[in-house]
Amino acid sequence: MAAADVMTDIRSEDVMNENGKRSMDSHADSPAATKQKTEVDQWAQFCERVRGASNWVTNMSKAKFKDVTKDGKSKRQLFVLTDENGKEQFCMVGRVMDCRLSAEELTMPTQFEKSDKHTDLELHLTLRSDNLPGEIWPSYESDIEQATANLVELREKAIRDAMMPIFESGKPMTGMNAAQMKRFQKHSKCPDKLYEAIDEAWGGVGMNANRDIARFKRRCYNQSDLENSREFMDNWLQVRDENGDEMDYIKDNSAISRGHLVLVWFRALAQCTAGNFHVSLEPRSIMRLHSGTSDGGAEGSIGFAASMAKAMSRDAI
Repeated sequence: MAAADVMTDIRSEDVMNENGKRSMDSHADSPAATKQKTEVDQWAQFCERVRGASNWVTNMSKAKFKDVTKDGKSKRQLFVLTDENGKEQFCMVGRVMDCRLSAEELTMPTQFEKSDKHTDLELHLTLRSDNLPGEIWPSYESDIEQATANLVELREKAIRDAMMPIFESGKPMTGMNAAQMKRFQKHSKCPDKLYEAIDEAWGGVGMNANRDIARFKRRCYNQSDLENSREFMDNWLQVRDENGDEMDYIKDNSAISRGHLVLVWFRALAQCTAGNFHVSLEPRSIMRLHSGTSDGGAEGSIGFAASMAKAMSRDAI
């Protein structure tokens, strides 16, 4: 279901208020107050619809890693976390801690080696619940706790459901040479030792060591022209503001910034490449819910429910 569809459904519900009046009748009593209450109610329903969708992050525990390796063409064994309906994208809420999305940010020096051929778009969300957004996202604290638990579980899920079956079957693992394969295949008859060997060799998990930061990264292959915003916006990552309007995050370094409250739709990937295992979180869409830049920000964000019908359509929701 698309974000726009969520708000359309909510608006179409003609609900009686506490005075036994329909919403259209109550406008006559106090237009401003009723409008504000309607927007708050719509916003609350929008939050619940998003949280109740099958791809909400809490449902990741029910999903399984699916092998999507391209035979004969890939240099890595690749798995994508997929739900029972075949959907690959999941959604979570969070507050931005850091990001590298704009041209200005992407051209700044980094401790990691940068590619001249590819571009890595990055978003880091804090998983600490010490800065609660209040009515903008009432269930924020519990949602962050549940998201953290599900993200932490990805490593074990990837080892048991994705990697171990390949070694146990005796089939080759794309991304490993024969010598590297032997290190794990010798434990193929002993699940506990095989798990331990893979776990010891595991690399990234899409989080920091303290498990309080979620790291999302989208590699834009063969794309390094930062003057061409549309290439990134159309093919790699979509970003929307509080009104559901598209933002050119390549040119505008304030589009997504530290402290912003966002929804992010992402894929969870498990892979073996160059002899290494790791889990990564790949962002596909971001919606800014609140920028936190003004005293009236909460009311403005809640008011965005009134124009939510303009929001992007996604298979993810």
